[in-house]
Amino acid sequence: MKFLKFMLVAVVAVTVVGCNRVQPIYNVEGQAFPSIVESLDQKEIEQAIVRAGNSRDWIISPNPDGSLDGLLMPRQHVAKIRIEFDQHGFSIQYKDSEELLYSGGKIHRNYNRWVRNLEDAILQEVSLTANTKS
Repeated sequence: MKFLKFMLVAVVAVTVVGCNRVQPIYNVEGQAFPSIVESLDQKEIEQAIVRAGNSRDWIISPNPDGSLDGLLMPRQHVAKIRIEFDQHGFSIQYKDSEELLYSGGKIHRNYNRWVRNLEDAILQEVSLTANTKS
């Protein structure tokens, strides 16, 4: 009887853990830069964002409209994002993905982790660039 209870609890635990593989997509909306970043011009901010992306294995490429596209390809997965920015802050928006269980505004939790790590890296790199310029 104890074994049967143990197995039931184990099945429920595995099911709950498996359900957490997908989460609502995390988009960065209007993340503010520290005020010191206002001393940088658009090109310097763009270069800092590219460096931040590269440090996290993202391939960042500019668009004619001044935004940036990001591409991350770990193992068999593909994540595509759009980064918009100015001297006050930035946003990161989901564009597309492959092999990340995307459906109805939800995606594999790893995507959200990658975007949060990129967000942190951008804040650090832009701040570092502004501090070294001052």
